[in-house]
Amino acid sequence: MDLALPETGWTIRLAALGLITTLGVSIPVGFNIGVINAPSEYIKQWSNETIFRNYDVQLSDGALRAVIATIISIALIGGVIGSLEGAYLSDKYGRKKSFLFCALLLTSGALCFLSCRAAASVELLLLGRLLVGLASGLTTGVIPMYLAEVSPVKLRGAMGVLCPLGLTTGVVIAQVASLEQVLGTADHWHYALSCFAVLNLFCYVFYFWIPESPKYLYSVKGDQVGSLRAIRKLFGRHSIGDDYIKLQMECVNGQGRQPSANPSDVDIQPQASRSFWSVLRDPTLTLPLVLVCALQGGQQLSGINAVFFYSVSIFESVGFSSTAAKFANLGVGALRSWFTTDSHGHGKSFIVGM
Repeated sequence: MDLALPETGWTIRLAALGLITTLGVSIPVGFNIGVINAPSEYIKQWSNETIFRNYDVQLSDGALRAVIATIISIALIGGVIGSLEGAYLSDKYGRKKSFLFCALLLTSGALCFLSCRAAASVELLLLGRLLVGLASGLTTGVIPMYLAEVSPVKLRGAMGVLCPLGLTTGVVIAQVASLEQVLGTADHWHYALSCFAVLNLFCYVFYFWIPESPKYLYSVKGDQVGSLRAIRKLFGRHSIGDDYIKLQMECVNGQGRQPSANPSDVDIQPQASRSFWSVLRDPTLTLPLVLVCALQGGQQLSGINAVFFYSVSIFESVGFSSTAAKFANLGVGALRSWFTTDSHGHGKSFIVGM
């Protein structure tokens, strides 16, 4: 049982929803992918001094490299956990609340970054990276689903590209913010890491204005009244009519009942969810699963995360000065962002990174 949304064009609320999710969480997630690269040397020095001051331990070069590698890579561990929990959270609490949870995780991470130097705590820095990693994994699972479910079929591609576009845009913004000429200095790197939290305000200010996914309300919760209310918020009251009748007919299809004039009179059963193992054992899903895993695994094995997190040191190792390496890193991020969408605004067939 599925829900057919009205085939209307763009509405103010639909366009605003795409903008709010992109500014509120997608760009901050991309920001956290790209911001750690340029100031990593300053973070390494601060971590060394802080650990010595707190624990009276002098780290060797190898141990110090391990510390900075942990600070960088713990976000990836959080991303794995967040992506695995995205489907569960979005079905249990809804797409809209999961979107808010992404913003709360990001803001919590930003507060950790902002206070880690004042508290002289490497642990706070690690916690912040873990939190933004959790938010990253959750965002890449929830936001594309949310945008697809609130979009008519003809606008689904345009809405779907907003999340990857926000990620790549966030990487470029982070690379600019982390330049030494901006915030990427020995004294201000923690501001560079945390300034994305300003964008999270879009989530909190407009949270009660955006609707829940009509498909979630209809197919998962079995709430026809709430689904129709969400459709009216997205597309206006003029969108009901033939589509409203079609919706009621879909609700009672196969149940031997006539559509009711009153939405509350229709009994809808929530869509049954499938277990993880039942999906794996389904032979009709074997090929799609193999293709998806091969695509995602190929992206990670391509070394793209090394480019994101270590490109500055890579450029320095081939003879670039520190400043030139950071601007070269910015050029890589800008080029990647440009390739995410073509000249007509259609999404490319690949999304790299977390």
